[in-house]
Amino acid sequence: MKRQGILFQGLYFSTKVKKSFLSEEFSYNGEIQTENGHYIDVTYFLLYALCKKSMVKKMIKIMEDDWKRYLLSVSGKSSYQKSTFWEYLDNDEWEKAQIILGLLEEVRNGHVARAEKAWIAFDYLFYKSIGKELDFLSREKSVPFEKICDVAEKYQGIPFLPSAYICAAFLWAENLNIEIQKSGTYDFLYPCLKEGEKNWGSL
Repeated sequence: MKRQGILFQGLYFSTKVKKSFLSEEFSYNGEIQTENGHYIDVTYFLLYALCKKSMVKKMIKIMEDDWKRYLLSVSGKSSYQKSTFWEYLDNDEWEKAQIILGLLEEVRNGHVARAEKAWIAFDYLFYKSIGKELDFLSREKSVPFEKICDVAEKYQGIPFLPSAYICAAFLWAENLNIEIQKSGTYDFLYPCLKEGEKNWGSL
């Protein structure tokens, strides 16, 4: 399993074209600055997108209890607990997001065998819930950013969920080795993510 990409470095925003509109610098978890751009941590957005899916609830319900307890203990020690993000979830969503966070923490920091198991579980859970909505990506080599926005638009009724879906689409496209053309309204995604981060409380 590769230990790189959106789950490890974050979602990349280039600052080559414009003068940097990115005024804050963080260490990851948060935001990493490079010479030509920034990587922004999208963990909360991925959790948010997934915990809103009813299919995720069904899949977590059939997980082995011992493993669920283990994942909850892993997420409980995570630095991602230091946020008001959790206050924006109801009880069902909270538990789902905590278990998914446990998977992500294992993928990022666990022993190789545990990280591989967690990745397989996360990948399957993601595919069965969000991945099926993004199935059109598997038939493309390159997709305009606007096409991703079209999928996210139907979630406009819930604050930050469209942005969360866009982040999820970038992760899925990366998993499938599909390029998303960062054109058109792509630059508007960054301030949306920053607004969500501000709203949920920074780490």
